[in-house]
Amino acid sequence: MKKPGIILICLLIGIIIVCFLVKGFFCTHPTVTPVTRAPVTPNSQLYIVGAGISGLATAVDAIQDANISGKNIHILEELNMPGGALDSKGGTNNKPYKARGARLMDPTVYRSFFKLLAKIPSLADQEEMEKLGNNSEALKNYKIKKTLSDELHEFMLTHKLDSKTRLVAKDQRIIDHTKFGLKMKDKLDIFKMTLSSEEKYNGKRIDDVFQPSFFESNFWYMWSSIFGFQPWHSAIEMRRYVRAFFHDLDQLAELHESGWNTPYNNYEAVVMPTVKWLRTQGVNFDMGRKVTDVDFKPTVEEKTVQKIHYIQNGVKKDIVVNNGDFVFINIGSEVADSREGSMHTVPVLERNKVDGAWTLWEKMAAKQPGLGNPLNFTNNIDHSKFEIFNITTKGDLLKDLILKFTKNKRLGEQHEVIFTESPWQLFVHIPWQPFVKNQDKDTYIIMGLCLKHNKGDYIKKAMEDCTGEEILTELCYQFGFMKELPEILKSSDVSTFMLPYITSKFLPRTTFDRPPVVPDKSTNLAFLGQHTEIPEECVFLVNYSTLSAEIAVYTLLNVNKEVTPIYHGTRNLWNWVKAIYWM
Repeated sequence: MKKPGIILICLLIGIIIVCFLVKGFFCTHPTVTPVTRAPVTPNSQLYIVGAGISGLATAVDAIQDANISGKNIHILEELNMPGGALDSKGGTNNKPYKARGARLMDPTVYRSFFKLLAKIPSLADQEEMEKLGNNSEALKNYKIKKTLSDELHEFMLTHKLDSKTRLVAKDQRIIDHTKFGLKMKDKLDIFKMTLSSEEKYNGKRIDDVFQPSFFESNFWYMWSSIFGFQPWHSAIEMRRYVRAFFHDLDQLAELHESGWNTPYNNYEAVVMPTVKWLRTQGVNFDMGRKVTDVDFKPTVEEKTVQKIHYIQNGVKKDIVVNNGDFVFINIGSEVADSREGSMHTVPVLERNKVDGAWTLWEKMAAKQPGLGNPLNFTNNIDHSKFEIFNITTKGDLLKDLILKFTKNKRLGEQHEVIFTESPWQLFVHIPWQPFVKNQDKDTYIIMGLCLKHNKGDYIKKAMEDCTGEEILTELCYQFGFMKELPEILKSSDVSTFMLPYITSKFLPRTTFDRPPVVPDKSTNLAFLGQHTEIPEECVFLVNYSTLSAEIAVYTLLNVNKEVTPIYHGTRNLWNWVKAIYWM
């Protein structure tokens, strides 16, 4: 384009920005009908349904910010392991690694999450405090050397991404990922989406907003692989992400300025030390308890939970919620009904809501108005599912082949390798090694998934119909490692997970499909997690879960502190300068 054209576009964008700033940059929060909240007393009991990160964060915030005694907090969890989606097993004692995902952490955007981590001493500090036993004076004077937040920041300083090879076409042709391949209309559509009001995109899909060529651009391949977007997902959520990660648009290709990873997997880096600290505080972890329903006070004037119903070891039981007690419920679940496959088996796609997280929300929404529309997020599994695989490989063969292919010195620097022309749109996430504490010697862990459900190039099946061995075979075909395939298969194990609802929060929706964290007229109930509505915040980020906990605790328990403000890259003028130059 000639220079006058560039100047004209910049002037037009500048005018739009000025008009938008004058009109008003911040969204308004929904009005809430005043009610008399339950009183917070030293005897108040907190019942938290779900031991995922939002439930753990609720307990931490209640102790540290609301001065609730740990012994008064009860976390009810259906599984026998805390952490929810931030799970991790294996990688040691010759057992294959198993996890239902991994998360990348951007400190700029994840403000609530890092605020939470700053409250938790490192495992090393906790172990030192344990040695002090019951010496209250020594414990009082103990100076914490590192928090979990300190550990993550230190790790990110020494483990920078260096993505030399991110996009791969057929026949192992490396694509220049620094060229985003966006047409001028695509660029203007991104700016238009950034500047438009959210209401404009109510119920719309991303492919209602962008032209078909946008979904064949290098930008889209990288954007969708990092965040998990599909063309049929919600344009509202796409808009929120563009605004939140606006500061990263110019470095989306290589992400050199961000570390984005935790030391080890998320479970060992975050969940384990958080659970350990909560247990030290006396928090009750009531595992193996599947909450099936709650009873509300029979009135429309308020929303007050009076009883919690759950099943333990096949026996139905109840908890009476007294005046002054509070209930925090994680609604929906991105890993509900997940099913596992192996090297020689295919994971089942469960469609019947067996695990209970969704039916609990459905029962509550049927009893009380204003609690959202859970069916919106479960009625299209074929648009919310995807499958994750974990490769555990012994010896240096696969590691050395990948390093040679990506031109990196260490596993972990690559970030993601995306096979853009693969019928599966296959991509792999290569974490820093070791990914597990005490990881087996000469063992390496690689994760991946696909975003399309076509028949593979070499394995003529959709990935969801494949065994772990077939997935590894198709991956080696895409990498061009077929000569080494027999040896790779001998030295590797693959676990898989089918997740029916993993991107359910991205499905097109209206403003009322997700309930507020604290529902209108609630006296003692708050909702947690990815299916609550936090205006302008991005779902599918661990920060969303911790922010929902923060809002819930501060609101219900009358904490006189400011909730962590949501970050938007669009509110920084320098980010606009960078974005315009990038465009």
